[in-house]
This record gives sequence, structure tokens and C-alpha cells, in this order.
Amino acid sequence: MLSVEQIAEYHEKGYVIPDYRLSEETLVAIRRDHDRLLAKFPDFRDNCPALLSFDMAFLNYARDETILDMAEQLIGPDIALWNMSFFAKPAVNGKKTPFHQDGEYWPIRPLATCTVWIAVDDATVENGCLRIIPGSHKPKRLMPMISGIIPNSPCNRNYRRANITMTRLKTWC
Repeated sequence: MLSVEQIAEYHEKGYVIPDYRLSEETLVAIRRDHDRLLAKFPDFRDNCPALLSFDMAFLNYARDETILDMAEQLIGPDIALWNMSFFAKPAVNGKKTPFHQDGEYWPIRPLATCTVWIAVDDATVENGCLRIIPGSHKPKRLMPMISGIIPNSPCNRNYRRANITMTRLKTWC
């Protein structure tokens, strides 16, 4: 469960890093399921944007009771799984994921959502961990985006460069 301080951090910064970790057994199972997905659909090497449309086995990981309990602490008891994606970062030639707001990809209004990010492998600065802009959720609006094809990216939208304040970035590893 999240502490009172962690819940406050989520509301202030827009994210929280819980102390909870999935078991090694679960991580091995996720890797195995991902390998099976890639054997069937090699085009998903970098990203599978609608995972459950292709492999319902991944739904079991979204049912983790501890994760659901923490999400409930943050957004309340009425939780619906809108989407489940797999972003992979293959070594040497994997695609970069540009800055984006998850809400840009979801037709949910008002912007009352919560993303749970599970790092299946170690996330380090060297291998491209998640970077966020603390507090960027507070205006409760989506920032202007550039649409269209972004070379070597699994996303099709990106922040306009002028809207990113690099000094506010938080690297989450």
C-alpha cells in the first residue's frame, strides 16, 4: 500500500514510485509471454499498443491485487482497464519513445486516468529509463502536440519542443 506521503507526492508531482515490486517469477512469466507474442507478431518488437487485442494472457498482470489497491488509493474504487501496451527497448536498434502525455492517446475526458508502468528489466540512464516532467498534470490539459510520423518512434505524436522545460525533467530509474 502507498503511504500518506506517497499519495501526496502523486497529487503534487503526478507520479509515485511505490516500494512494491513484482516477484521474479512474475517478471519471468511476463518475459515468456512477451517472447510468445513476438514469435506470433514480430512487428511488435518495439511496441504493441493494444496488447490485449493480441494476447489475453497479459490481463493476468493487470489483475495484480497490490497494484489495483494502490491505484484505488490514487483515483478511487471505480477502476476500468482502458488499455494495456508493451513498450520494448531492444538493445542497439530499438526505437525511442518521445515525450508525450498518455492522455493524448486515450479518448477519456476529463483527464482522470492513472498509468501503471512496470519495468520488466532494469531501467537505467544508460538503457533509456522513463523521464517525466513533475507537475505537468496540474493544468489538467493536454499540451500541444505535433502529429504525424516520427521516425524511429513507436508513437505518432510528440510535444512541440518549445513546450518542454528540460530543467524540470525527472529521470525515473
